[in-house]
Amino acid sequence: MYMIIDVTRFINRKCIQKRFPTGIDRVDYQYLEHYAARSTALVRVKLFWFYLSHSKSQKLFKLLLENEKCALLKIFLVILQSVFEKKNISNKLLLNISHSGLHVKNYDMQIKRHKLRPVYFIHDLIPIRYPEYAGSGEEKRHTDRLKHVLAYAHGIIVNSHDTLEDIKLFAKEEERKMPPALVAHLGMSSDIRRHRDEILNSDYFVMLGTIEPRKNHWLMLHIWRDMVVSLGEHAPKLVIIGQEGWDSRHVIHMLTQSHKLKDHVIYDRSCSDTKLSQYLTHAKALLFPSFYEGYGIPLLEAISIGTPVIASDLPVFRELANNIPEYLNPLDVNAWAEMIIGYSQKDSKRRDAQLRRMKDFKPYVWKEHFLIVDEFIKKYEDHRE
Repeated sequence: MYMIIDVTRFINRKCIQKRFPTGIDRVDYQYLEHYAARSTALVRVKLFWFYLSHSKSQKLFKLLLENEKCALLKIFLVILQSVFEKKNISNKLLLNISHSGLHVKNYDMQIKRHKLRPVYFIHDLIPIRYPEYAGSGEEKRHTDRLKHVLAYAHGIIVNSHDTLEDIKLFAKEEERKMPPALVAHLGMSSDIRRHRDEILNSDYFVMLGTIEPRKNHWLMLHIWRDMVVSLGEHAPKLVIIGQEGWDSRHVIHMLTQSHKLKDHVIYDRSCSDTKLSQYLTHAKALLFPSFYEGYGIPLLEAISIGTPVIASDLPVFRELANNIPEYLNPLDVNAWAEMIIGYSQKDSKRRDAQLRRMKDFKPYVWKEHFLIVDEFIKKYEDHRE
């Protein structure tokens, strides 16, 4: 019995926007790769829903999973060829990994029309809990998504206990019943590994993530500017890796216009996994000063290859990494500056202590993730009416 995977966001991000993969994109990829053989595809274009046959779905999945640039024309032809094929979609399990489109009323209608049994992956409630860190209108859209999930989901998958508790609280606030839910920590990319070759011939720290206000790049840039003023050429470098996201203009302006930062801050907006591994391997530490996160893939990737982490004191970080990282208030400028300078020293006792703490860390892997998820969705996949 085949399940249906909604790949609309996957196509939009890879083939239309041509974005480098971020956190949700990587989860999308892993789920598609794992379930492709026993799934069919759903592609939404405005209010039109295109359900592909199994044979056409396999062609589409192959195109999406290829590393090469997305062939949008080929994808369009595969979808077009499938339009007139007869498909039985009634009562099928529908898997949506990115909560894409759930705020549109047409999603409700399609679920009811075909008696679909949706299982949704919820990554976070950031636009609801922290609307100041989301684009205009995103709070309402995400609220509508979560209301849809509570009304129609046969099951919910989340990435952390922190996210699960947040969804339970939302359900209580909305006076709605909570569907069955499962916590499954995300696996790490197999492409992130230690590299012997150094990429920079100097001391440096790394920030990894989309440039947006929630990630707190602004704080780091001001700290670096002050360090350059006080330490001059002895100041460590900062490597910022990530694409420009929502409301990134102030950070980009400072990166491009500040003379103080020019020789001490490197911005890489299109970093490959190999290059990222090189940066992380030889960094003094990964800096993760976010105000809020639904998960923390960069934190786990750094620890898994033996790179220390200095991070905001967030519940989800403690859930994932326990006492390994250094935890700081994301607004405490002095504490961050002192910790960074301390970690940049050649014989940093605090850095050595963290390296000892991470020796027994066991990286999360996708195989374990899917062992848990497979059991969870099996009862929906095998259901008969």
